[in-house]
Amino acid sequence: MIIVNKEIRVNEETYTTGGRTGDKIKEEIESTCSNRIDIASAFFSNPQFIIDLIDTYEVKKIRLIVRLNTGTNPEALRQFINRPGIQVRFFFADTFHPKFYILKEGVKTKKAFVGSANLTIRGMTTNDEVTVKVEDKNDLELLDNVFASYWRHDDARPLTELELNKFVESSKNTGGWEGPGNGYGDKDNVNVDNNLIEYMKTFQDWNYNFNNIIEKYKDAIIGNRRKVPDVPLPIEIDGFFSFIYARNQKDGAPENPSFNNDVEAWIYCEDALNIQERYDEITNGFSIANLSNGEMNEDSLIKLIYALHSPDVRNQNNFFNHNELNDVIRNIHYLLHGDDEEENQYKRMYDLIHRDRHIHYLGESCIQELVGWFKFNEGFPIRNERSKNVMDFYMNVAENN
Repeated sequence: MIIVNKEIRVNEETYTTGGRTGDKIKEEIESTCSNRIDIASAFFSNPQFIIDLIDTYEVKKIRLIVRLNTGTNPEALRQFINRPGIQVRFFFADTFHPKFYILKEGVKTKKAFVGSANLTIRGMTTNDEVTVKVEDKNDLELLDNVFASYWRHDDARPLTELELNKFVESSKNTGGWEGPGNGYGDKDNVNVDNNLIEYMKTFQDWNYNFNNIIEKYKDAIIGNRRKVPDVPLPIEIDGFFSFIYARNQKDGAPENPSFNNDVEAWIYCEDALNIQERYDEITNGFSIANLSNGEMNEDSLIKLIYALHSPDVRNQNNFFNHNELNDVIRNIHYLLHGDDEEENQYKRMYDLIHRDRHIHYLGESCIQELVGWFKFNEGFPIRNERSKNVMDFYMNVAENN
């Protein structure tokens, strides 16, 4: 099928073919029962199209890769950062210019659309655009591989508030994001730490799965029947993960788990795992005021650190044989409360895990867990080996296969 947004006149004859691109993609999603879509679009300014896919057509997983350039509206993208059901990356090079849409049911590719239409309002409706529907198995496999190469490419970066703000700032001298020749991310002019980008990608995949678990958890509880209603929901879910992890370690993981039944068992079990007490202790103890008042000593700090799940208690007595108290306080303050506009939370975690801010006996799981107690509203839920183990256990739930 050839899709042309507008009527065409050839030798006094008027032709309409296929209809509008956006409408045809939605029709195919419905007819093929597709619940996933991969989109590569150089420009993006049509958030309603994505919202319709999630809310009306029940698409469960959207991967979107765009270019931060003229024609991409940063505010249209901003609302999808850490939204359940969608992952967004941008291509950090000015050569990125594809426009294609791959429809999937689970892992099976059903159809695709390739053409000139960007994911903009005009591109989907009124521009002179031509799009071809692809159904050949070999061609679909090739498109899957092309998308995968973009998604995993060194120049593909997870979208963050910081990057969007840099894009907006970089466009001010060229008339805003709609100004002539504006673009952000020319690799010749911007230093890129590929190891940091790979770390961000891994964390983005985790956030996507966790956001879907949040939606499943909400569906599994009835009304306001929460286990620990006075802590934030992501903290309660981390307690649920601890409950499932302990069960699986003790009794073995069931072959056919029921997420809803597991949530029911968790809600009604008597052990609340001291979640409320631990939440109050950790968030008060590592507050900006407590880290800044100069009154924290080795004993109080070590007690706080080992209130976390992840630190190995065998290192507790050795901790300050390898770390200076003031360095630990300074680096944890940077990790949790740093406000440098040129940094972001990914980089702060990365600096403590891999760089000169490293704290001995406080590894990757500990750093990520500590951030999760404070930054869950910014897309950083608790992530450590225990929660990863349970997430892998529920991967079929998180992926909505």
